[in-house]
Amino acid sequence: MEDFYAFAKRNNWEMDKTKTYNLITQLKDIFVGEIRMQLKNQTPRVVKINSMKDNGAEVSQVAYQESPF
Repeated sequence: MEDFYAFAKRNNWEMDKTKTYNLITQLKDIFVGEIRMQLKNQTPRVVKINSMKDNGAEVSQVAYQESPF
């Protein structure tokens, strides 16, 4: 959560850490739980989420005029 929150703050996130965590835990379809994981002789807590599905994003077919330059 610390790294995610630091990333969010670098990208102009304005909520405090507690509200951010509460918001994530309320997303029932995404949030799985908080677990401890062994990484490089440390055991940090990590937030486990479900993988997101590809929704087949579409690209609009807008025709633009060609620039004479």
